Amino acid sequence: MTELIPINNTEVVFELNNGKVFTDSLSIAEAFGKLHKNVIRAIKKMPQDDFNQLNFEPVSYLAANGEKRSMYNITRDGFSMLVMGFTGKDAYKWKVQFIEAFNLMESKLRGTATPALPAAEERITYFVENRFNAIAEELRSIKDQVLEDAKERQEVRTLLQQSSVATNNLTHALQNLPLETTQLAFIRQSVEDKGRELAEARGLHSEIVIPAIFREIKRFYDVPSYTYLSRDDYHSVLHTIKTFTI
Repeated sequence: MTELIPINNTEVVFELNNGKVFTDSLSIAEAFGKLHKNVIRAIKKMPQDDFNQLNFEPVSYLAANGEKRSMYNITRDGFSMLVMGFTGKDAYKWKVQFIEAFNLMESKLRGTATPALPAAEERITYFVENRFNAIAEELRSIKDQVLEDAKERQEVRTLLQQSSVATNNLTHALQNLPLETTQLAFIRQSVEDKGRELAEARGLHSEIVIPAIFREIKRFYDVPSYTYLSRDDYHSVLHTIKTFTI
């Protein structure tokens, strides 16, 4: 079972496998703003002992260009050891969020938790901050121009028409709300089904293919997580999933 949990605008991969919870070195690098090769180097510098073998599993993933690259699946203990030396303004906050995510996944392993999605308020805030601000700035610019050129009637008329268009755009954006929970669940199920289908056809592991599909959705729609897609994106993203290939 694979879950994607947002941490620092990154979809961090957590996997339940053989009674353990794993994240991976690529997700850790993205969440902490580090180069993946530097994280790999830090792991390889650790003593190659029993602890390392139990908590750092070398695997591979598909890059955006289809190339197979190396990474590590990492347990909670391995994560704690790896990030011990990570410093920075927000490093502590992200460490806490990783630990909370491990706690959530371990509770699912025990059968005491249900899948969690970002709160509707959080997703709506994302839309307000990232989609409406540009329109609001356009309205402010038009208002300033109207005040400056008020004596020239034709220019005022043109600017008012532009203001009307901007207002209609804002109204449309306000109607463009986040996806419903049932739609998010269907997208997730579609990704998992497609990932298993491709993995079987290509002789790969589904835990490699499924995160690759989620990363392609995130890249193509320029969102931090598939949970931030709008309702207008719904049918398009289902087509993207259906036609995804490696």
